[in-house]
Amino acid sequence: MLLSKHAVHDFMNRDLDDFRWMKKLSSDQILRELSHLKVKPVFKTPCWEHQLVCFYIGICQPRFLYLLDMGLGKTKILTDLMVQFQREKRLTNALITVPRLINIDSWSEDLPRHSDLEPWSCGVSDIEEKWERLAYPKGDVSIIDYQGLQWALCKKEKTKGKGFKLVRDDKKVKHVQKVYNFLGIDESHKLSSHDNLWFGIMNQLTKSADFVYASTGTLFGKDVEDLWSQFYLVDRGETFGHNLGLFRAGLFTVKMNPWKGAEYTFNPKMQRKLNKMLQHRSIRYEEDEVQDLPQRVSRTHTFEMGQEQREHYLRALEGLINAEGKLSELDASWLRMRQIVSGYLAWNDDHGEHVIRFKHNPKLDGLESLIDSMGDSKIVICYDYTETGKMICDR
Repeated sequence: MLLSKHAVHDFMNRDLDDFRWMKKLSSDQILRELSHLKVKPVFKTPCWEHQLVCFYIGICQPRFLYLLDMGLGKTKILTDLMVQFQREKRLTNALITVPRLINIDSWSEDLPRHSDLEPWSCGVSDIEEKWERLAYPKGDVSIIDYQGLQWALCKKEKTKGKGFKLVRDDKKVKHVQKVYNFLGIDESHKLSSHDNLWFGIMNQLTKSADFVYASTGTLFGKDVEDLWSQFYLVDRGETFGHNLGLFRAGLFTVKMNPWKGAEYTFNPKMQRKLNKMLQHRSIRYEEDEVQDLPQRVSRTHTFEMGQEQREHYLRALEGLINAEGKLSELDASWLRMRQIVSGYLAWNDDHGEHVIRFKHNPKLDGLESLIDSMGDSKIVICYDYTETGKMICDR
């Protein structure tokens, strides 16, 4: 589609908001402003200064992106916003979408810490039950992973042969649109592809919501085009346009490839302009910008074993009990239990050494999610067994 130079010029030179000035405000200044609200905010856990800034922006801007490094409290910010809107009687139901099943447990644990909101997990395996829990929530905040949302809001259509494909069920989508008026998009970079089913579903849900907030520490990697879909889901094109055409025309160069067609490459000369545009509906906090963080916060994450793991673990536990104090048998059973919890089973016999890895490994899933949320930060992983290290590296 050809766009006029005037249209592109007008698009790139719009007056846009910039919230960076708010970083200079102190906690006392923000709390003073919040005290003038008709319904004064109540926080179950204390707010760090940057969290107060983000909360205040969220009160003023019902569609916004929080670009915060890991550990800066993205969950708390969204939770405090939900509490405020509930107290103002503007919240009907809230839906939080997360990348993986493991993140559902994390949100379910954090919500009661920061609020009295009741979490409602949609992390069940049965598709019909998943739909029922999503469509008829019995808690304040429903939490579902993107894959689960896809299964809940799609139907199967036959393709040629014996196969099938998933297509969006618009009747179900419309029902969910009526149920939830608050949408929180956790780790929004998982929705950076604008032409897949996940994006299509979220596009419909965010269209009619009263409040839409996204959070991530890694907005994009090498491809600047990943920005468009995340911002569009939140602000419906206010920042980067209602379609990719203007976004590409203003910030990219195009080169025709005889085999692939048009190829778009970000124009490095537009870096300053891009940074300015980003400020319109987002705010960025890096860890070194935040001065009031504690030096260290220790967190324990607990994961449920998979069914296969559990069966082997119970057998090993039985061996531990039957050892009746025999040291060698105790050691062998204890070692096996630790291996099983790590996600594998190893043994030696006449044919050599054998290792079996369990298909479902919640602890490894949790580690992957943790690493994924850390962006470019450095991380050290400690482990005891060589096979555990191999599993982590392979993942």
